[in-house]
This record gives sequence, C-alpha cells and structure tokens, in this order.
Amino acid sequence: MGLSIGNRFEWVRQSEIRNMSIECEKYGGLNLSQGVCDLEVPPIVIKGAKQAIDDGFNSYTRYDGLDEIRAAIAKRQKIFSGMEIDPEKEIVVSAGATGALYSALYALLSAGDEVIVTPLTMAATGLVALHVNAVPIFADVDPDTFTIDPEDIR
Repeated sequence: MGLSIGNRFEWVRQSEIRNMSIECEKYGGLNLSQGVCDLEVPPIVIKGAKQAIDDGFNSYTRYDGLDEIRAAIAKRQKIFSGMEIDPEKEIVVSAGATGALYSALYALLSAGDEVIVTPLTMAATGLVALHVNAVPIFADVDPDTFTIDPEDIR
C-alpha cells in the first residue's frame, strides 16, 4: 500500500501575509506586515533569552501557555479594565494568531457552521474556516462606521 496525497492537498497554501513578505523582499521594499522589524533586539531581551537557555527553559509549554504569563495577563486585565479573569480557565496564550484561530474554531464550530469574514480581518481567517469545515460568509464593513449591513450577511 503506497502513500497518497490527501483530498485537501490543494488547500495547502503559503499564507497571504507571508506572500507579501516574499514580494516585499523581492523588490527591496519596506516590510510592515508580519512583525518584521529592522530594529536591534534590546540587550535586556538578549540577556533574558540567554539566561532562559542557560536555565534549561528549552521545551514545549502547556498548550495554554505558562502559568506566569496567564497570571500576568489576568492581573493586567484587572488593573486596566476591572475584569476578574481566571487564568486557569479563561486565558490561553498562543505563539501565533493563526494557530490560536485554528484552535478556537476547532473548539467552537461544527462542520457546516457559518463564519462571518470581513475584509478587516487577517487573511488566514477564511482559509482556516474552510479547514475546519465551516462556511465562510464574506461581508463588507462600512468604512465610516465599521458596521456590517445585515443584508450583506443574508
């Protein structure tokens, strides 16, 4: 029995934001897309990274992030918004937006559920919806009010 290509192979694509970075590099442009930065890394960050490596912090964390980070996020929310958030049950830390979106959509949606996708979202949103067997519904946003006309969704 040989290995064959899956029936969703054609869905595997380079993300549009990375395509933008490739094109930008090709033409020598200034890349303002995916967190690309031409500033030097601050010495305190370099020192902290080296210290973490020396201290043995070199393995995967829990799927929802380190306890310390989630506790700090909950504390910040309390200070700035007054919201009490349980870091054990209500906060997940992700290494990237696309992975977090996959996790959220897999957890919340069933096959055939509809997802409203607007032009003001990251490029991966519609593709992620398709990958979890949801149905992306594309709707424009009014540029003055940032609202969606219910007719566009219908």
